[in-house]
Amino acid sequence: TDTSRQQIRPVAAGFEGGGFVVVWESYVFATDEDELSAQRLDAAGNRLGDEIRIDDTEFHLHADVAIAGDGGFVVVWDDGYDVFGRRFDSAGGSIGDEFFVNDELGTMYGPRVASDASGAFVVVWEDQSELDGDGAGVFLRRFNSDGEALGGDIQVNSTTEGEQYAPAIGVRPDGAFVVVWESYGQSSVGDGAFGRLFESSGAPLGG
Repeated sequence: TDTSRQQIRPVAAGFEGGGFVVVWESYVFATDEDELSAQRLDAAGNRLGDEIRIDDTEFHLHADVAIAGDGGFVVVWDDGYDVFGRRFDSAGGSIGDEFFVNDELGTMYGPRVASDASGAFVVVWEDQSELDGDGAGVFLRRFNSDGEALGGDIQVNSTTEGEQYAPAIGVRPDGAFVVVWESYGQSSVGDGAFGRLFESSGAPLGG
């Protein structure tokens, strides 16, 4: 509904029954001023309530959104250095303030989030500060349905040679999850796609 800014980089997630929520960046190019916004819609595409301000801190990039089991949702984003998140209830009301996702300091980029049936969620991102010992690496952190962190950051990639980047994640209803990413220098032909399975506890299931 706000057309005074540039609306860019939308992402969406669907509720049970066909409704969905869309999150995007609202950006003023001349000033570098930006904010994250969201809109809930029903299965026919009708707006449910007003446009939601996710956060109004200085800088937001690469937002993603996941639906919780009770119809709420969680939004994550980065500011070029850290990953942040904020939880919302089924009516679009904020549940608390924004929170830090990553535990380690680095250069965090491109977070993705997925939630299980209970509302617990996992956030995965690319670190560009060589925390894995050689170039970019992929890390994750788990959270329970109350938004509390379950341990610290977990390195996803076991092969650290080259660059591991652009992760994505999917979570099963029982909380087990899979992370996939691109890796440069690991495949004999340049870029390759790799993945790893994890138990709901965060323990990897194989390589």
